[in-house]
Order: sequence, then structure tokens, then C-alpha cells
Amino acid sequence: MSSDPSTVFRYGDIVLVSQMLDPNGVNPKDRPCVIMDNPKVPPLIGRHLVVAISTIIPDPIPAGYVLLPYQQPRHPVTGLNKRNAAVCPWVEVIEADRIIRRIGIVPGPRLLRIAAELDRLAPRSGPSAKPPPSPSND
Repeated sequence: MSSDPSTVFRYGDIVLVSQMLDPNGVNPKDRPCVIMDNPKVPPLIGRHLVVAISTIIPDPIPAGYVLLPYQQPRHPVTGLNKRNAAVCPWVEVIEADRIIRRIGIVPGPRLLRIAAELDRLAPRSGPSAKPPPSPSND
């Protein structure tokens, strides 16, 4: 769906994803998301792990929400123009062809907070996880 099929999307990119469902599995629409592919392991070919971005932010802000910078008409780094947050419990693996375009990038400190929230919610497993301790040879 991206206008240029050779476009490479990377960890921390903010992208617009086509027809993403809300957390209840309804209301499909184009939604901004943060690409959170683990940078320490080879990417899934043709797929990306994304965290949805929402402008609906409860008060008080719950754990798992990371506010992202915005401004009118568009933030110079994130490309976002309304108060919003990365909603870390709202994670999806998407096909790369659902990405419409890159909007911006998440600044480093906020990206680290999103990654920490994801690890808190569901510690990573597989090749990127820390290996189990070696048995002692006592």
C-alpha cells in the first residue's frame, strides 16, 4: 500500500496503517502506529510489530500509555498534530503492505519508554531474549 514498494520501515518509525481494528476488534480505520520490530533480531519478512497511537487518552493516564510530542500543523519529528499516546497494550503484527506511509519518528527517550512498557507487559521471548543461566559445573 505504500506508494514506493522499496520503502524500508524501521524501529521507531511512525506509520499510518490501513484499516486497523480498535482493541475490541471493531471500527476499522487508518491509524497511526509505531513500528516496534526488535532491532536485535532479523525482521519478519513482510511483517512488522506495531503499537497503535491514539488521541483518546484517559484521565488519569494509565500505565502503558506513552505520550508523544505533537504540534500544529505537524510536529517536525513525529509528524503528529493532536495530543496522543502510544498505547502499549494495543499491539499487532501487520503485513508490511498495510502501511500507507511514514508520518515521522518517535524521539529516542520516548521510544525507550515504549520498549520498556512492552517488556513490562510481555517480556520478549525467542532469539532476542536473554539466554537462561548456564548450569554450574560444581
